[in-house]
Amino acid sequence: MSTAESLAQQITNALPEIKRGGTLRMFGEWFGRAWDNSHEITSAMGSGNLLEMRFDESETLCVWDPKDAVISKDEFQIARASRVRWQWFYYGRPQRPENLHTIEYRVSGHSISVSDTTDWYEPEHNPDVTAPAVELVSFPVELLSPQG
Repeated sequence: MSTAESLAQQITNALPEIKRGGTLRMFGEWFGRAWDNSHEITSAMGSGNLLEMRFDESETLCVWDPKDAVISKDEFQIARASRVRWQWFYYGRPQRPENLHTIEYRVSGHSISVSDTTDWYEPEHNPDVTAPAVELVSFPVELLSPQG
């Protein structure tokens, strides 16, 4: 069984207990603004070197050659990968092909190339090859507390 297949099985077996939700960060870059949104893993599949996870709003996260993962009720992180692709439908619009967008990171040595199909603004990407390939980051307590 490959690492990706093993991770998919681990995620699937632990879904009721694992940290399955949070704000997505890939190679140190937030998807959207920091803590702007929350995503929950609903399923995981592995095949060969590919780990594919599905999320609660029909998003898909694909991670090739995942390594050094921490998956628990408090943390979800994949430290290294050769490639990461996040696909999502423009939020608030119908889930049709014309509203499907993709950000893809490809690691080559000590650099990362990024492709992004966002078309409503010019995204600026500055991925960090030393940052975790993927992580779901919890909202800070002060953001969850009611304003008084």
